[in-house]
Amino acid sequence: MKRRDVELFNLSFLDILAGALGAVLFLFIVVPKGDGKGPNAAPQLAVNFDTVQMKFFGELPDSMMYYEIGDSLLSLVINYDEMPSIKSCPEPKPCPKCPDGKRLNRKIASLQRSLADRDVKLAAIQKEEKAPTKSKPMVAKKKVVPSKKKVTQPIASVPASRYKGDMPSVPCKFSVEVKWDDISHNIDLFVCKDGRCVYGGKRKNKRIGFWDSGKSKTSIFGGDLRSTQEAVRQFDSIIEGDYEVYVQYKAAKEQAEAFIPVSGLIYTKTLENGEQGKTFSANIPFDKKKRTLIGSMSVKSDGSFVFKKA
Repeated sequence: MKRRDVELFNLSFLDILAGALGAVLFLFIVVPKGDGKGPNAAPQLAVNFDTVQMKFFGELPDSMMYYEIGDSLLSLVINYDEMPSIKSCPEPKPCPKCPDGKRLNRKIASLQRSLADRDVKLAAIQKEEKAPTKSKPMVAKKKVVPSKKKVTQPIASVPASRYKGDMPSVPCKFSVEVKWDDISHNIDLFVCKDGRCVYGGKRKNKRIGFWDSGKSKTSIFGGDLRSTQEAVRQFDSIIEGDYEVYVQYKAAKEQAEAFIPVSGLIYTKTLENGEQGKTFSANIPFDKKKRTLIGSMSVKSDGSFVFKKA
């Protein structure tokens, strides 16, 4: 007879393994785990802080950190005491006494004496006011003889009229502004002094001022940021001297007109004379190369000025 081959993993062995696995699953289901309470029924951590003894008190029967349903973790909290009752609380410390009590009493007494003296003085003043006044002796008045010397008065310069119109668009001490209606017209303002000028091409001169509110074009978006006014201003103080005002109408977006009207303002402001101003208007001819003289003016440091239109 032939010998049969012995098989290690036969049907009987698999039956034994399956039965053992089933027994383990049955025991896992039947045997209870923990104390049978749900996780929400277990008490959580409660800690109290006593501000008198500066200590923490509490109970922690079961840790609730990193728990899963069915787990029961034991946590130990050492070096803590039970919450003391009201009887076991220490007695409050007495309030500290003021070390300078005598000095404070002296100050209070001196204030009371000063108030009493003030009341006595006020009563004396009121008594004098109510008492009838005695007639004073008549004193003969001396006649004032006018002196024969002539008093020469200084010759005052011709002041500008007080300005009550619109203020400059920017607060300043001295301003020369020109305005026009149509934004399509290109007009430049020139304020000159001693052969030098401030305008859109040269915006700053310490002897004349700062150019403001001009025209510029943006190369990124192709927009035209034009405005209908230009000005030259002085902010810190008024620079004394003789000025000339020019205006040039040199370009237009559409067909240029022969003349366009412009209006202007000369404005000063000082602490001595307050605000002063004078308005002007003119018709500016179209000319790409030549400037039109509006007028000349003489300005003083106190804000007074004389403007002579061309």
